Amino acid sequence: MTKQQAREFVDRWSMVEQVLIEEIRKMTPNLRAKQIAAAYQAAQAMPSKPDEIPFAQWQRLIEKFNG
Repeated sequence: MTKQQAREFVDRWSMVEQVLIEEIRKMTPNLRAKQIAAAYQAAQAMPSKPDEIPFAQWQRLIEKFNG
């Protein structure tokens, strides 16, 4: 990757960040609360330690995403 390509990449992500900020500002408090609740529930479903995730599950994910 050239310096120019890296700069363009960073610039694009800056634009994406601005769009996300605008979407969050326009979001209703009710929707924001629902998203926070969903994130909390997802976190509760995850094991607190990575060691608690069985190896077979990790292996399936690796195979799925690496083809």
